[in-house]
Amino acid sequence: MDPLRDGSSSRKRAGAGLLLLSPERARIHGILRSGFKATNNEAEYEALLVGLRLAREMGATAISVYSNSMLVINQILEEYQTKEDNMINYLKKAKAALEPFKHFAITQIPRENNSVADALARIASSLDLDAPESIPV
Repeated sequence: MDPLRDGSSSRKRAGAGLLLLSPERARIHGILRSGFKATNNEAEYEALLVGLRLAREMGATAISVYSNSMLVINQILEEYQTKEDNMINYLKKAKAALEPFKHFAITQIPRENNSVADALARIASSLDLDAPESIPV
């Protein structure tokens, strides 16, 4: 399973966009919106955590994650130190969410290669909380 994911943050809330690709290349698009304020980095971790949970619930045993977040990728790969308490907690949750997978790869990609997940994340972060849950695209 290959999830492309992105997080976005606005003044009111954070959102996440997900594009899950099965080995057969079937696509599942999703958005997650939160009612809390979050930084872009926190939104990126939220997107990763949701994508991993969905992939696991769908029965994936191996996963490749593609993200345009240099910070998240390099923290998971232990190339960057994690200093802030909130980022330390997100990193712990992400590593725990990766443990059930027999194999995982995580790769940074340019933002232009993540346009679907990026657009979904922007929609999610800009939605009015009173908007309907289902939005046709």
